[in-house]
Amino acid sequence: MCAGYATFGDACRNNILLNYHHMDILSTLGRLATGLSILFGFPLVNNGAREGLKNFCSSVGWKAVVDPKNHRTLTVTYLAVLTLISVSVRDVGLVVGLSGAIFGSFLVYICPALIYTTIVKNRKGEGSVEYSKAKKNLALIPFGLFCGAMGASMAIREAIKRS
Repeated sequence: MCAGYATFGDACRNNILLNYHHMDILSTLGRLATGLSILFGFPLVNNGAREGLKNFCSSVGWKAVVDPKNHRTLTVTYLAVLTLISVSVRDVGLVVGLSGAIFGSFLVYICPALIYTTIVKNRKGEGSVEYSKAKKNLALIPFGLFCGAMGASMAIREAIKRS
């Protein structure tokens, strides 16, 4: 991506492969690889997301969603909503920007601090010196939230500018 941006500068499209000529064999292979990745990765992601949705619905008391009799209805409805969204969104830049900003800051700053602190607490105990030191890592959480919010606001600002 950095090489593509260095090549095209500010005229770079959100999908870097769209900048290259349609007869370029390497960009065509890149498009094919991307398509195959989406084609074969979607069922894995969809299954995890559907199960997460079912767990959320179960935790808030919507038992009908979790009922095995409604599995097919839930799956069809879920896929229909995703298909409608994907057909209506013309520019993936906003989606990629928001998900990159939010999930990136979560995975880099917030999640490791929470996991490490929880592991030290469970293994050493809340009163231990190690846990007192490990709690300092929780200071990364506000920074991660700030970075995620800044990245999301920049993605939204860029999408508004392109509109």
